Amino acid sequence: HILAMSGTTIQLDGNTLLDNIASFTLTYSAAYNGTFTSNWAAGDKVINLSFSMTGASGSQSTFSMRVRSGNL
Repeated sequence: HILAMSGTTIQLDGNTLLDNIASFTLTYSAAYNGTFTSNWAAGDKVINLSFSMTGASGSQSTFSMRVRSGNL
């Protein structure tokens, strides 16, 4: 699967998941509570996904989550 930012949308495999995205970042770590960096390194197992979204009233909300794939 490919997760990507295109313009102001976040897409999964070319399908729009979210729109009105102001920022989108991925960071990586070897451990859930470890130090996260913007560059993937051998041994990294956890991905932190963070994005800011502009709401109907113009206010921004930031969301983040950590995931670990069984294949990492």
